[in-house]
Amino acid sequence: MHQMGEAKLVRSGKEFFDELVQLIREAKSYLHIQFYIFDEDETGKRIQQALLDAAQRGVKVACIIDGYASGNWSKKTLLQFKDARILFRRFAPVHFKRLKIGRRMHHKICLIDGHTALVGGINIANKYNALGNREPWLDFAILLKGHAVTDIDHICEKMWPRRKLKTFPDGRVVIKSTTSMEKLPIRVLQNNWFQRRIEISKAYKNALRQADTEVILVASYFFPGLSMRRLMKRAVDRGVRIVLITGSYSDVTLFKPASKFLYDWLLRHRVEIYEWQKSVLHGKIAVVDRHWVTVGSYNLNALSDYGSLELNAAIYQNEFAEVVRKRVMQILEEGCAPIAEIEFKKKSTLLLQVHRWFSYQIIRLGMRFLFVLMRRL
Repeated sequence: MHQMGEAKLVRSGKEFFDELVQLIREAKSYLHIQFYIFDEDETGKRIQQALLDAAQRGVKVACIIDGYASGNWSKKTLLQFKDARILFRRFAPVHFKRLKIGRRMHHKICLIDGHTALVGGINIANKYNALGNREPWLDFAILLKGHAVTDIDHICEKMWPRRKLKTFPDGRVVIKSTTSMEKLPIRVLQNNWFQRRIEISKAYKNALRQADTEVILVASYFFPGLSMRRLMKRAVDRGVRIVLITGSYSDVTLFKPASKFLYDWLLRHRVEIYEWQKSVLHGKIAVVDRHWVTVGSYNLNALSDYGSLELNAAIYQNEFAEVVRKRVMQILEEGCAPIAEIEFKKKSTLLLQVHRWFSYQIIRLGMRFLFVLMRRL
């Protein structure tokens, strides 16, 4: 069901972290924060202090970090959170004897007072921030206001036992529209295999089926399954332009060569490929027919389909889609290199192709194992 709300695209770096801190400072009643990666570096400590300040003002704060990706916080910080009565939880902490394979909380959410939320793919860490002269990892979030935030509120609440949130306010206050953001039809989408919710995956596939003119994908960890690739091919065959913006580098060693193994197929089927050169690309955006936009934590691979808790916002509105499309195309022009089919084949030596093939098979088998495991749970 679509909800009316307001939305603004936010880019990683200073833009995002200033927005996040301001959001926390504006909280008056309660605050939910959930992040896959929440490092205790310079950026992380800034956000931790903002949360402590909010708690000292009397705001009820609930914080969840992933038990695998966020590492160990210092005892000092944990004691400060406890003394400030901040609810703190590690999602599925990893234990040597009972590793929960693939079961990860991949959300990136900050929600305040039931009316405003910042959701997307940006984690809390220096690498996503603009510190010094270093280019931050390229990623995006959406600032949401209005009725659509109610769905995010319910998702955040379900991550806690009711007894833990007994001191949290029950009321949901929706603020009036501002002139800076228009009212838009918005839908909050989830992927949670354990609850049989695969809304984001279905939305991507439906968008490819229904696309008439253009599909733009900003895709980190790009490793689509066979069904997704078939939908891409059919879309191109009926005249749809597909533009894929992915990264020239990756923080996961095998993912880039595995993804590049698919380049030959993609280029043969007339998918345009561009690689972001300035930093690691971590973004996840789709813009379809200049009408439908989705931004969030979901990656186009089986881990996001079956192994992780994901959250995306989908917005259905021509004007907003055009704004997002323009920003994405600016990124393409300012820091992306096109991958030409002839040049790509010239540079693809036999040794390089063998390396890519082995990387592809390792990632594919790992994804297949995850799928079988999830089906049995």
